[in-house]
Amino acid sequence: MHNLFGFNNIFEHSNARYLSSEQLADEFVWTPSFESLISNKNHIILGSRGSGKTALIKMLSHECLTKLNDEKAKQIIREKSFIATYIPLKVEWVSSIGDIDHNNTLFKWSLNLSSCARFLDTIRSCLDTYIEDDIARVIKEKRIANRVSDFWLSTHLNTLDDIYNELEVVEYKKNVIFNKIKLGIKITPEDEQVGLNFNTDLFKPLIMALSIVKKELELPLTLHLAFVLMRLNF
Repeated sequence: MHNLFGFNNIFEHSNARYLSSEQLADEFVWTPSFESLISNKNHIILGSRGSGKTALIKMLSHECLTKLNDEKAKQIIREKSFIATYIPLKVEWVSSIGDIDHNNTLFKWSLNLSSCARFLDTIRSCLDTYIEDDIARVIKEKRIANRVSDFWLSTHLNTLDDIYNELEVVEYKKNVIFNKIKLGIKITPEDEQVGLNFNTDLFKPLIMALSIVKKELELPLTLHLAFVLMRLNF
């Protein structure tokens, strides 16, 4: 995707939300506070707007950590000891379905799909990092895409891009259904089948994909892999 960051106003401060993984890694400095976040514990990061919360959280993602020119980061990537996915979550998005989502069913569905879409970036980063041979990487991507798409979409897709494109279609159709609900329009049986595989326990589709990737890429049992990172914009 074409990046226009280079044309920003020279007096504008850097905002991690709009930086690519390469740009963020170039500006980031490894600190003990950041290092403490790389663990199997749950963390809550608090701070005012502009204090650097997004930078910390995004840098934990595998695709950003692989770009960081720091020996500790390189060791983590090399040893496959920590792999994380960054999942942004906006308050305005949550509030947009609050008036029709009395039991949090729609919230869970939306977050399941969103987390899975973002996890595709992590899978791509792992493939690029841990499989050097181009042909072997394509074969492995196909194997992973076949299995993941079967769980998420009940169909066999051959690439991660194919899965992402299909998730976009599912999301669009579901948003139309959300609008129907808001307008009091009756939902059809066909509507109820849209994205049915994401209408389950929170993060269950993601956990299934994590299991597949872990086996296919032969990641170590000690790997901290099931970290889902969220950011709320207030």
